[in-house]
Amino acid sequence: MRDGATDTLDACTERHDLLTRTGFGSLAGQPDVRKPPGRNDNRIGTTDTGQRVFAKRLEGPAEASAARIRQSVTFDRILRGL
Repeated sequence: MRDGATDTLDACTERHDLLTRTGFGSLAGQPDVRKPPGRNDNRIGTTDTGQRVFAKRLEGPAEASAARIRQSVTFDRILRGL
């Protein structure tokens, strides 16, 4: 990773499993994986299948995380005019 932080993607099996199960591939060991700053455990990079992804793992209680995801999806829909 470019920021020098330890890449914990392999340790985050939920994120890894989701990316591979949905066909995006794996970020593990990829040279361009970055961990941007923020309150969540985020990764940006190109998977082993060539897909550019932004993977977010929300921190905190499940209910609060679910509410934040709903808010983000709603905002995205508003921006897209859906």
